[in-house]
Amino acid sequence: MTDAKPKGRKGLIEYIILIGLRGGISFSQLIIVLVAGTLLDKADFGRFAIIYAGARLLASIAGFGAPSYLLKDVPFRQAQGRPWHSLKSASAWFLALPLALCAATGAALEGVNSLNLPFYPLGPGEGAMLAATGFFWSVALLFGAWVRATRSSMEAMFVSDLAPPLALLFGLVGLWLAGVESVAAIFLACCALLLLGQVALLAIHSLRRWIPVGGANAEPIALKDLTAYWGAVILQTASTQIDVIIAGAVVGPVATGIYALIKRITNIIAIPQSIVVWILAPRVSRATAVGDSSGLQAAARYGAKMAFLPALAITAAIAVSAPLWFAHFDIARNAANIAVLALLLFANVFSVGCGLPIMFATQTGNPSLAVKALGMANIITAIWLLVAGHFFGVVAIAIGQTIMFACINLPVGRTLKAKYGLQISALNLISKGPMQ
Repeated sequence: MTDAKPKGRKGLIEYIILIGLRGGISFSQLIIVLVAGTLLDKADFGRFAIIYAGARLLASIAGFGAPSYLLKDVPFRQAQGRPWHSLKSASAWFLALPLALCAATGAALEGVNSLNLPFYPLGPGEGAMLAATGFFWSVALLFGAWVRATRSSMEAMFVSDLAPPLALLFGLVGLWLAGVESVAAIFLACCALLLLGQVALLAIHSLRRWIPVGGANAEPIALKDLTAYWGAVILQTASTQIDVIIAGAVVGPVATGIYALIKRITNIIAIPQSIVVWILAPRVSRATAVGDSSGLQAAARYGAKMAFLPALAITAAIAVSAPLWFAHFDIARNAANIAVLALLLFANVFSVGCGLPIMFATQTGNPSLAVKALGMANIITAIWLLVAGHFFGVVAIAIGQTIMFACINLPVGRTLKAKYGLQISALNLISKGPMQ
């Protein structure tokens, strides 16, 4: 009994720190954009946003689903007493092949740049920096998954989610103070910082024997084990980055820079929702395991309350303060930019209002439902962005966000309601039922 209270107190403190980190990670994405948007001109910032989005997508592709695989596989091996993976196999799948893929991507992007094609938005060396950042980001995600699976959620969250944005922010500010404004140099500094951090992490965790590789009876990693998670990771990342990547080719770096600034600021609306997902996911999983339908509905109502109401307040604050931050970032207050702001505000409110369908789908044992919705949403939105964006410009790119959210949230929400009787949207707030 005497040991229980300290453990409980420690668990509560860790929980509070985790929520703080989750919110900090969400805000870090915004801080990077605000700093970059302030220090760089529109064309440079547009290329900065394209490289940032492309690196995140490439990291999810090059990672081969390894982070999600390790989160499931490592605890299972520990519990069953099974041997770790072989060092040779882990090095091949988690380092050598991602490095080869990213190197080939960088070479291909630089080759395209040399052709001087009108739709290619990056400058010399920037494609290589996109690829290098993507590789080091994928390694950071990998190390984060190892740490999370074997020891500490807090440290893992910092390594995988916060370290890459912080490295980018330090590189951005450091080079600006030194008088260097090259976008390629900014990402080169980011890669150097990530490399140093990952080497240090590898050394520390090797000494503590946390890394699950090696041993006389070590088992190889099979590709089929990785691909079960690979597609979902790529689709989830693509759904958040595809608009900026395609905008770079369709409307050019300057318009993309303005769009990315407005998008990142309006994305603040979804920050409470991202924190709620972190809180509710274990509750939804436990309620599903014991068949507690009322617990599931209570979680849905709680999520709607804690995400949607703050979203409305944040939306109003962004709209009211728009003249101030438009002036700060030198964004012209013309019809197109105001329309982009209005459309992105609506898209985010609509998304939050739909509830948490992807989280409920995965935590209730229906990951294929989420994957199908994400796949169709990416295909439909990509076609819209390429065609409508070409004819109607950045306003069509902004409309693409509502299309993406609708294609993801509405089909999954309908299926969950039909299968479990769950109402996960903001309509929960006007219905009667338990609120926990």
